[in-house]
Amino acid sequence: MPTRPGYMLALLAIVGLAAAQIPDVVIPLTNENFEHDTQAATGQTTGHWFVLFNSPQHHRSKQASELWAELAQDEDKEVIFAEADLDDKENKRLALRFKQLQPPVGVLFRDRQMFVMPGAIKDATKESVTAFWKGGYEGQGLAVPKEAAKPDPSVIEEATKVDWGRVKFGFGMLLFGFLFKNWAKNMAKEREKKEAAAARAAGGATGGAGAAPTAAAAAGKAKSS
Repeated sequence: MPTRPGYMLALLAIVGLAAAQIPDVVIPLTNENFEHDTQAATGQTTGHWFVLFNSPQHHRSKQASELWAELAQDEDKEVIFAEADLDDKENKRLALRFKQLQPPVGVLFRDRQMFVMPGAIKDATKESVTAFWKGGYEGQGLAVPKEAAKPDPSVIEEATKVDWGRVKFGFGMLLFGFLFKNWAKNMAKEREKKEAAAARAAGGATGGAGAAPTAAAAAGKAKSS
């Protein structure tokens, strides 16, 4: 068993190695790497992550990003600082997964839980954020939402596959319906024309038959006078 000084040196070496593995830049997180890197819902064996869920549309977005960049450069930090843009169209699944959050907001992931930093981001400082991850988070743990299952590419391909046979059949039915409608319309017009012509012919015949007796009566009246 190592002596106490030796034990302390070994412990300091381990701590130094762990600190050296913590990046001094903000790690960008997306749909693709969030769970892989943070393991937020699957063990969190990659360390403690302090994630800034941001929204470029928010007027405090830039201020929050700059604060996180400053925190990432702190040599005494024991957490990994990262940032996720929930407005990015490529991060729709991530935004849906953490839909209860109102960005910009800092969330600490550790001990298989998530701890949402209270207060407005405009009031956050390097000191307040550091105090939060060092112990201020205690008693505020929430369950980490599970990662949404990725769509199966084969299912998407099958769902979007075009059945040209059905397309042709559907187009043929539409064309047939259009032609039949026009044919029926033309037939109705022809029938109306024939009926109108027949009505005019019948009216002319009736008028001619009535005119003959009238002319004869007029002639008889003239003769008698």
